[in-house]
Amino acid sequence: MNILYVTHEFPFPAVAGHHLRTAEIISALPPGARVHLVGYSEKPCDPHARLPGIAGFDVVPALVRIRRRPFALAKALGKALLTHRPYSIAKYPVKAMQAPIDRHCRQSAPDVVITSVFTRHMVPPGPWKVILDVHNIEHALWQGFAPTLPAARAAFVRREARHLQRIEHQAWAGADGIIAICAEDAAIIGRASPGTPVGHVPVHIGGDHAPGRPAPFDVGMIGVWSWAPNAAAIADFARLAMPALAQAGLRVRIAGRGLDGETKARLTRWGADCPGHVPDIGDFYRSVAMIAAPYRLGGGVRMKVAEALGQGVPVIGTKLAFRGIGPGVPPGWIVEDVADLPAALIRHASDPPAVPPGLGAAHSRDRQRRAIRTLFRAAGVPGADAAPDHPAGPGSPGTKSTLFT
Repeated sequence: MNILYVTHEFPFPAVAGHHLRTAEIISALPPGARVHLVGYSEKPCDPHARLPGIAGFDVVPALVRIRRRPFALAKALGKALLTHRPYSIAKYPVKAMQAPIDRHCRQSAPDVVITSVFTRHMVPPGPWKVILDVHNIEHALWQGFAPTLPAARAAFVRREARHLQRIEHQAWAGADGIIAICAEDAAIIGRASPGTPVGHVPVHIGGDHAPGRPAPFDVGMIGVWSWAPNAAAIADFARLAMPALAQAGLRVRIAGRGLDGETKARLTRWGADCPGHVPDIGDFYRSVAMIAAPYRLGGGVRMKVAEALGQGVPVIGTKLAFRGIGPGVPPGWIVEDVADLPAALIRHASDPPAVPPGLGAAHSRDRQRRAIRTLFRAAGVPGADAAPDHPAGPGSPGTKSTLFT
């Protein structure tokens, strides 16, 4: 099977939640397939690097680069306003991405193209099937931001949501199949586009990972803090939770890029360790006894919550933090409001809970592979019926992946 995977942001190294999701979908594609990956990136990739976490893939890295220069982004904003398109799509330069996509489709016609709402318009028409990989219901995400913003910004965000809703509904209706990140999103898409096959491919939660004890920090958080839902979460944590945790003597570690100066100053004033980017994610999770998840904005699934659980680290957070995780989350881990989070963390700090052994049962790699195989068959992807029902084993040819410009 020949697969073209078009993503609006190159997923390696996987430092953000959407990178993790793209990487795990690639990992779950049918063994024996040849996957060609093309995506935007602001940083060059080591041509000799292996893509992490994808055993058995042959990788030839190359990528399309995008530099977020202020003038270019202002030009994209003007273009979006004049053409009645979402800025979050118009900001990506089409020509730079179109060339490698067109070249691959001419030279090696794919059986299926996996893409997103951000890049669907770049995929040329052809005999190939088109599968949308949906990480969020984007228009609902933007609608959720609007009430938290000043009037002028809120008006722009509502405009963005309206145009994204139109684009999303068109893309859903025109796709041969859709990968949904959670059952909740699958239901929303199914109601909006009842004729399109929708497959719920759950996020991966690994098992048998247990961090060493005792951990040097009682509470941790990690993420890309410039993304709006994460920015709101860390600001709430710094304002509502950090003072109480510090007064209770709990040690706190906040890792990840994009932490704004004011929030970082508030956190460090109360004694939090803020190391920025951590190169070894395992070291970070071994250093914390619990993860705090004070999310009140966003959709889809919090990939960093799934990642923490897979590392054997318990998560204490809001209901939204566990959206799409499924049954098995202990009720005592879930708080009704961000304001309730400090008390819950303090209560658990003296004896941090263990991740229930069966929590990841519905989120295994095999479950992901079966869901994708079923969706491919429903979408009529050539070769889907012949795809093996088991993953490639160690030392087998596996799935080959080519990254190209």
